[in-house]
Amino acid sequence: MPIGDDCAILEIVLRRLARDGFGRVTIAIGHLGELIRAYAGTGGQWGLNIDYATETKPLNTMVRRLRFWIGCPMTSWYSTETS
Repeated sequence: MPIGDDCAILEIVLRRLARDGFGRVTIAIGHLGELIRAYAGTGGQWGLNIDYATETKPLNTMVRRLRFWIGCPMTSWYSTETS
């Protein structure tokens, strides 16, 4: 979702994570996740390394599963677009 003519909300979040010293980001994707993957790519344009965790069924359990998969302290944000 672009803000004005500038950029997508995801880009703002990724820029701020990079600015604040994060180097690795894992994005949980599901329905239409290929659009997010196409937009953010590997994260190199922001100086990040982006991994993707795909939830094939909408179980709303991805954040709990990521905690164990990542195995280190993490922060999470949740966003969805419904129309």
